[in-house]
Amino acid sequence: MHGVLWDTPDFDSIDSATYREGVIRAIALADMVILVVSKEKYADQSVWDIMAALEELHQPTIICLNKLVEGSESIIIQSLKEKWRQARTDAFPRSFRCITKNREDCLCGGIQATIA
Repeated sequence: MHGVLWDTPDFDSIDSATYREGVIRAIALADMVILVVSKEKYADQSVWDIMAALEELHQPTIICLNKLVEGSESIIIQSLKEKWRQARTDAFPRSFRCITKNREDCLCGGIQATIA
């Protein structure tokens, strides 16, 4: 299986108002959404506003937890599930934690594990 992985610009930065619509349109064309969040970022409401808006697209979604501290995974995942339930009505997606500092390696490993 072959594919293209496109890392979109952040949709929650100060400058994102100028390109947010383009990011949403690009996400709508995707076959799969990979949400990469750190423990700091998943609490940001803008992430969940976008994820709520994307629900009607019914795209397979994977959550990649980045920069986790050893031993915090279960607490973070439980909190993520709660955030997901507040934003969406569909099932909580498969999630995995990054075990490498290289984001691209983490994403590729997660995608391979998910589609395998």
